[in-house]
Amino acid sequence: MANITSKTSSNIFYQARYAASAHNEQLKSREGAADIMSIDRGRLYRIE
Repeated sequence: MANITSKTSSNIFYQARYAASAHNEQLKSREGAADIMSIDRGRLYRIE
């Protein structure tokens, strides 16, 4: 895992994405997750 702040690591959306990454490698990165969800990486960053 990269350098994740405590604020981010306690975010339920981040935790859900990280748990789902066990089944889908693309979800390990925000960029990959944003591609799957068809949203901007910056928007996903603000959500998490």
